[in-house]
Amino acid sequence: MILLIGVSGSGKSTLRNYATDANKNINRLLAVTDRPIRKNEENGKDKFFFSENEFNSRKSEFCLINELYQHNYAFFKKYFSSGKTYLGELHYTAINEFKQFHESTITIYIRVTDISLITSKIKLRDTNKNQIEERISALEKEMDELEKRIEIFDYVFENNYDEKSKNDFLVLLEKILEEI
Repeated sequence: MILLIGVSGSGKSTLRNYATDANKNINRLLAVTDRPIRKNEENGKDKFFFSENEFNSRKSEFCLINELYQHNYAFFKKYFSSGKTYLGELHYTAINEFKQFHESTITIYIRVTDISLITSKIKLRDTNKNQIEERISALEKEMDELEKRIEIFDYVFENNYDEKSKNDFLVLLEKILEEI
């Protein structure tokens, strides 16, 4: 398991999707959530989107359930026994719990130093205005928290939201895959 950790809007999903499209030896670790699907997302490709009732009725299939921005997130247990290499994304508050469940997880902190870049990415999302404002208002605190805990990450990757960043990310993943 390789997990991308970063604040909302840091490019975790974009980098995960780019890498799994480019390297067929890496599979997407998809979260299950009860949040509404955004206009540019696809059920079963980006995440599994369930209604709150369906999410609650299927909890026995999940592990690592956590709440973030008034929605539940989890992973299917079946991913952890498949023997495949997965690349997923996780909110930083769930790292310790995830590593307790899957000790050999490799973590990559997706760092973006320009808060205006992150803010512009969040504003492009198809979510309600209150959620957008909530995520933006939490950015500085979350970025500070991640920087304070930087030693817990196996790797730190600087994302500048450009093609060079995507290609550099592929190089980093190849290095990681050679080491595991």
